[in-house]
Amino acid sequence: MFSVSQKRKLLCLGLSAALLPAAGCASEPVRSQEPTALASERARPAIRVQVARVRKGQLDIQPRATGISRAFRRATIAAEIGGRVLERRAEAGDRVEAGTPLLVLDRRRPGLIRDEARARLRSRETDLAEAKRELARGQDLARQQALSESELDHLNSQRDRAAAALALARAGAARAEQDFADTTVRAPFAGSVERVHADVGDHLQPGTPVAVVIDLSRVRVQTGVTATEAARLHEKMPVTLIFDAGDGRMRASTIRSIGRLADARTGTYPVEIWLDNADGSIRDGMMASIGFTRDQTSSVPLVPRAALARNRRGVVIYVVEGEGEIRQAVMREVRLGRSDQTHIEVLSGLDPGEVVITDGHFAIEDGAPIVIDRASAGA
Repeated sequence: MFSVSQKRKLLCLGLSAALLPAAGCASEPVRSQEPTALASERARPAIRVQVARVRKGQLDIQPRATGISRAFRRATIAAEIGGRVLERRAEAGDRVEAGTPLLVLDRRRPGLIRDEARARLRSRETDLAEAKRELARGQDLARQQALSESELDHLNSQRDRAAAALALARAGAARAEQDFADTTVRAPFAGSVERVHADVGDHLQPGTPVAVVIDLSRVRVQTGVTATEAARLHEKMPVTLIFDAGDGRMRASTIRSIGRLADARTGTYPVEIWLDNADGSIRDGMMASIGFTRDQTSSVPLVPRAALARNRRGVVIYVVEGEGEIRQAVMREVRLGRSDQTHIEVLSGLDPGEVVITDGHFAIEDGAPIVIDRASAGA
């Protein structure tokens, strides 16, 4: 029989023998059961970024353009008929009314032609009256069967020829009267004379430019805008204008017209504004700064301009997704609208309340882990 102390020694030896294989297994390295993809994801360093929250709002934008003033009306006046200049009745700078004489040409030859045309007209009127009397007598004789049908037809033909000759004479007389009137070159509208190209003694040919008259009681301010800007403007939209030269005061007007055909040279669409100029302070060719009405649009998602990133797909924005300290940057393709100095409209691709990356996106890609800088506005 074993004593109590001996029994305890035997029990310890048995337990040691039983545990030897397990001890040998414990000496082998323990293999990780973690998935390879998760291990790789944890291996990617998180990039610290700054963020901002997408908000809904409006941009307070006042589009501007530069325009040039033009006289409301400008006419280069030419001689209608040839002749020698006898009088010069206007000088550069003169104010004129519609019909004011500018030059007077020699009237002798046009006067003779006019008198001849008048005499011819009277002769043709007499011929027609005589043809009509002859026809009336012939018709009386025909009713009495004293005139043949062929003779009556001849009298009708004579009347018709006399009527045609009278019409031709009237046209010639009207032309001669107009040529005589055109020996005086007149202003076509009220305005000011800018240039006179002919002097007394000059012989003019028909179509020779002799003077320039402009009307500055109103001015046309012309400018060009892009297709995007043209789509947002409309006729009668209020505008403000400040001319570089002059007193510098702001003037108010409205858009008169917006062109639909782009300028072949600049690619812009013409916009014209009419402006009263009763005091004559605006001259032709002056530069003007044009401010279009502030265009308040409906509320849309707005993001800081710093949120825009560019890659091979174009302009994108990185949105923050996930919870906790380490989150994920997800790339979004967006459609953008107008912008001001700090923000830009997002027409599609983002919703108000989402968080976008504004700094650090140059170093990240779609799905990259990120850490938000708690000092940023959208944290």
